[in-house]
Amino acid sequence: MEMGPAAAELTPFQREEAIEKARKMGSIGVYAASAFSPGLSVLVVAFFLWLGFKVAGTSPPFKGTLAVAAHGLLPSLLATLLLLPALFMKAPVDPEALTRLLPSNLGALLPDQASPVLLALASSFDLFAFWSLALVVMGMTRLTGASTRRAAVVVGVLWLAQLALLRIAPAAALAAARGMAGGA
Repeated sequence: MEMGPAAAELTPFQREEAIEKARKMGSIGVYAASAFSPGLSVLVVAFFLWLGFKVAGTSPPFKGTLAVAAHGLLPSLLATLLLLPALFMKAPVDPEALTRLLPSNLGALLPDQASPVLLALASSFDLFAFWSLALVVMGMTRLTGASTRRAAVVVGVLWLAQLALLRIAPAAALAAARGMAGGA
C-alpha cells in the first residue's frame, strides 16, 4: 500500500482508512477460505482419486468417490481441530512451527535446526494422514471392487505425488531461498 504510486498522494487519514479497509477485507477472506477450503480439498481429492482409479482400470462413480474422499479426510480434519488448543496455548506461533505443535508426526521429533525439506518430509509421516489413507483405501476397494493391493497402490501413488508437489517442492524452494538446500 505504502509503496504504490498513489500512496504519496494520500493524506495520513486516508492512508489509515485504506489500511483499516484492507485489514477488514483480509479477515473476511480468511474466514471465507476457512469455510470453503475443507469442501474444496475434498472435491480436489475426489477428482484425483476418481481419475487415478480410472487410469488403474476401474470405473468408480464420481459421487461414490466423493463420499469416500469426504469420509477418508475426516481424520485429517480432526487433526486440524486438535491443533486449535495448542495454538491458543502457544500463541503467537511461527508458521513454520505448526507441524511441531501436534506431536502426531515425525517432524515433532526433529531439532529446530532441521532443514525445511527434512521437516516437510518427516511431518508428512503423520498418524492422522495414515489413518486417512487407510480409510480411503478401504473405501475405494469397496466402491470399485478392485483388490486391496491395487487400491493401496493407486492411493499411495497419489499421496506420494501430493507429497512431492505440495510439501517437498515448496520446502525445497524455501531451503534454496535460505541457502540451506543441502543442510539437514
